[in-house]
Amino acid sequence: MKKITVKAPAKINLSLDILGKRMDGYHFLRTVMQAIDLCDTLHISMTSSDIQILCDREDVPCDESNIAYKAAAAFFEQTQIKQTGVSIQIDKVIPSQAGLGGGSADGAAVLVALNELYQTGLDTHKLQEIGAFVGADIPFCVTGGCALAEGIGEILSPIHAKLDCCLIICKPEVGVSTAAAYSKFDEVGTVCPPMTDSLIASLVAEDIKEASLYMSNAFETLLNLPEVTEIEKLLTKYGALKAVMSGSGSAVFGVFDSVLKAEKCFLECKTKYPDTYLCRPYYKGATIL
Repeated sequence: MKKITVKAPAKINLSLDILGKRMDGYHFLRTVMQAIDLCDTLHISMTSSDIQILCDREDVPCDESNIAYKAAAAFFEQTQIKQTGVSIQIDKVIPSQAGLGGGSADGAAVLVALNELYQTGLDTHKLQEIGAFVGADIPFCVTGGCALAEGIGEILSPIHAKLDCCLIICKPEVGVSTAAAYSKFDEVGTVCPPMTDSLIASLVAEDIKEASLYMSNAFETLLNLPEVTEIEKLLTKYGALKAVMSGSGSAVFGVFDSVLKAEKCFLECKTKYPDTYLCRPYYKGATIL
């Protein structure tokens, strides 16, 4: 039985603008995504049965609703492979309902692994194309790094910049479903001015202090979660250049230009918020180990 282990990095949204709603119910986005070194690990192997999901986290479904399952099903459908037995064990680290793309990261890892296991020779673009059928963030999670995502998130333009910073990721107990977050947008509409272009210019110049001025998230204003505000104040108190909610929430990331400040902040936050992580930007996507 051939088995492959894949590292699946999370992502944060350095900016997120919602431009409107499409006729099919999806939303037009313009967002800068950055991979981080907070990773799930997936062990994927061929079996003689059907698609099987294994995970010991209670908040992770092990049925057809799991994005990893959907990614495997889409892969087999698109490649027309008849032997569709695969076991997917997920060692989950990325918190759920956090806006960190944990499900999408796992889906991307499954596509990369199955491409290798079945020797289908699909290029990155094709893997991203299959992933887009399953989830809008999967195409980014296949390649990682830093990129501007447009459309529903599937149109990617790499941003060639490497950020010299530390990141504190902190998630409160409250979670946010992506569907609920978009429903709020449908009720209220656009509530904050886009700053993505200014952010990109600062990232390309590799000026983290200036870039932090333009980090923003439309969902944050829409949802107005007091737990998010409390974490942002805490991160700023300990020296974060900026603290912003990621994706549809509820995790918050703080950007630090000092390792010492980031480490001190981590120790302080961890005592109050168990889902606290000290991270760095990561410049790979789903990677076979």
